[in-house]
Amino acid sequence: MHKKSIFTILGVMLAVIVASLSLVFAVGPRVSADSEVVLNLESHFTINGSHQLTGISDAGKSLINGKKFRVVIPSSVTSIGGWAFSSCSNLTSIKIPSSVTSIGYNAFDYCSGLTSIEIPSSVTSIGVHAFWGCSGLTTVTFAGNSQLTSIGDNAFSYCRGLTSIEIPSGVTSIGNYAFEGCSGLTHIRCEASEKPDGWNDNWLGDCNPKIVEYGYVAPQDTNNQETSNTVTENNKFNPLMAWVGCGIAAGLSVICGVAIVVAKKRRK
Repeated sequence: MHKKSIFTILGVMLAVIVASLSLVFAVGPRVSADSEVVLNLESHFTINGSHQLTGISDAGKSLINGKKFRVVIPSSVTSIGGWAFSSCSNLTSIKIPSSVTSIGYNAFDYCSGLTSIEIPSSVTSIGVHAFWGCSGLTTVTFAGNSQLTSIGDNAFSYCRGLTSIEIPSGVTSIGNYAFEGCSGLTHIRCEASEKPDGWNDNWLGDCNPKIVEYGYVAPQDTNNQETSNTVTENNKFNPLMAWVGCGIAAGLSVICGVAIVVAKKRRK
């Protein structure tokens, strides 16, 4: 192979690599038009002087703009105020930090797109109508060593997708009709050995009392680690990045091959 040809090939492949890298920096990661928005900065929310999150800020609303969205509440927040996410039907998931101690009245009512939620152990109270009408909610999980003591009136009413729930042992108060209209409920597992005096006589609403199990022993969490299968914008398959990667890999392979050929010819 002539030296001129070798340098021509090397020049072409280097040009491919440079062009590919230029695309990465110029275009950046490709985000599909229907991808979910993530609200996770303090500026995305309205937070008062008492560190209570009271709603979504104008900056957050402009990001959502009719799209589905996920929420990661900043660790500076200590409580979620009344109506904070009321009627946010496009809300699909929310992560509540361990700094939060209370969830206010109607905080998530009519969030029909919400499918699951984990209540951290730091939360001591869930307010009246907090999750009223969350028809898509199928899973409510209370973290281990829960400090929860009270569940307000109608807190989970009309969560029709909910099939089971475990109530921590420390809950001493449940208000009227907390599970009214939860037509899908087949199991309510209570760690308390019997109904505490502070639970309202109508706490079940129209649910069948036969679905209640007292003295339930929750399985121990041996590793206490959170796992997530959430697909984020950073780990989605990106066709553009795949093409760029293939171009760079191909270019480097050819350069290495040419270098080997040159080295062999020099030895001869």
